[in-house]
Amino acid sequence: VLYQRGREVVIQPFGKGMLLTELRTRNEMVSEKSVFEDLTSPKYDKDLLEIAELLIDKKVTKFDPSKFEDTYEDALIAMIDAKRKGKKTPKAA
Repeated sequence: VLYQRGREVVIQPFGKGMLLTELRTRNEMVSEKSVFEDLTSPKYDKDLLEIAELLIDKKVTKFDPSKFEDTYEDALIAMIDAKRKGKKTPKAA
């Protein structure tokens, strides 16, 4: 189960670990033509575009994955531990 939904995956050896690839069903696949064919080029206010570019440039930084934490996994482990100890687990929101 990934993201609260069963999904078909392929697990294969990859270097010193494993690689998981999620498989898509036919109804999840669409042609790029069906997505992009009817799109028109929007007209932008040049001043607003310049402001947006300045904001983006100001916020750009090097990605540091150590600043992020997987709280989902921590909560899952805590729930499993609680179940093992016979405690009630919190209900899903």
